Amino acid sequence: MLQELRKNLKKIVSEIAAKAMEKEVSSDDIEETFSAFEIDLIRNGVALAVIDELKAKFKEKLAGIRVKRAGAEEVIRNLIKREILKILSVEKIDLLKLCEESKLKGRPLLLLFLGFNGVGKCVAGDSIVQTNQGKIKFKELYEKTFGTTVALAKDIHLKVFLPPNMKVFSFDFQKRMVRASTPFILWKAQARNVLRITLDNGGEITVTPDHLFFVREDSCIKTVKASDLSEKKSKVLCLGNSRSLNGVKGSTGSLLKTHVVEEINGCGSVEVYDLTVLGYHNFFANEVLIHNSLSLAKVACFLKKRGQRPLIAVGDTFRAAGISQTVEYAKRIGVPFVKHERGSDSCAVIFDSVKAAEARGFNVVCADTAGRSYENRNLMDELKKICRKNRPDLKILVLDGLAGSDIVRQCEVFDKAVGVDALIITKTDVGGSGGAILNATHITKKPILFIGNGQKFGDLIEYNPKEILGKLI
Repeated sequence: MLQELRKNLKKIVSEIAAKAMEKEVSSDDIEETFSAFEIDLIRNGVALAVIDELKAKFKEKLAGIRVKRAGAEEVIRNLIKREILKILSVEKIDLLKLCEESKLKGRPLLLLFLGFNGVGKCVAGDSIVQTNQGKIKFKELYEKTFGTTVALAKDIHLKVFLPPNMKVFSFDFQKRMVRASTPFILWKAQARNVLRITLDNGGEITVTPDHLFFVREDSCIKTVKASDLSEKKSKVLCLGNSRSLNGVKGSTGSLLKTHVVEEINGCGSVEVYDLTVLGYHNFFANEVLIHNSLSLAKVACFLKKRGQRPLIAVGDTFRAAGISQTVEYAKRIGVPFVKHERGSDSCAVIFDSVKAAEARGFNVVCADTAGRSYENRNLMDELKKICRKNRPDLKILVLDGLAGSDIVRQCEVFDKAVGVDALIITKTDVGGSGGAILNATHITKKPILFIGNGQKFGDLIEYNPKEILGKLI
């Protein structure tokens, strides 16, 4: 989980403890120690503002201290833990209490989920997907798949797997294993200005510019859009040994390897495909690990298990597969939903969902919205309209734990636009997310509702600063 940042903090503790055993620790000693590890902290996603705050706190509490050799590290660690706990401690929102209060008021609690981007993540039809029945091109998979075909718009179609008679391979970051997962939506569209990514092993994959890759930076793993990859620099996670997948129906011990991006070239208009996978929410295309994700259904599942009656408002009417994907998740966790047609007014979908909840006795509405970039003024204006018309009780921003210091910018933009009430930080199971948590608590000061620690519906834990502290130092 947060092991890489934990290693950095442990080294800082050891360094300061060693100096404290020899003499009184000075401010210069602390400055020197942080200078030695500052790059490592930044690589783990810790923002400069947080590093400066830690440095200032350590100087305040540790300057002038001298300790005996026996137990020196323990003394320094406890002092540092107290300061980090202060940074991690933010206002707590009792979501279950709010749900119970909504029952007494006779009005459903409206939770509005916000997110950054979330559109246009597709691979070309000649890309190969790894399945339990061997390798197959996405185009051929689409043509051979038994399931319901739905035309969403001109040149945009999706196919729902009924039943899931095929498994595709995903990566379980917690167990570090490749596993067979169930696909349930495969859709195709026509895309312009795609990118052909060539790796140093000769492998190629053609994707849309917004497609997310898992990239290793030193010891950290981050998600990076195709358009932000760097030639000769970005290290993309790939399947370590594809031959071990032949005929596998369960799991395999194959680990991931990295390959450097050799070239990035623009292409014309091509037919592209996207695959939504249950369980681990990623898949291999041309042996490259590709990412997709979900949070709203996890929260709805969490509430349902604790005696609440959630209803899902399918408000992501912008993405081609947004409606079908959310509906399928709702069915999987057994939570009712309200949806309109693609391209309909998200504001109206959420309004109708609240009315339906009132009439049918549901006390919580979990409202989905299309992921958006703050550069897309139309989508941001739509979000403002949704909030103005529906007046959500909580506006919850879902942040990618692999985004590091960039989550500060995302939070600032959404907060300025509509006012963010609480956060969910995802992918803490992948690694490199400790910096994101520190950034969120120290800089944004927003309450954190949940931490996503896996790729299954139940992989969601309530935020507890003491538990996070125990994993950091």
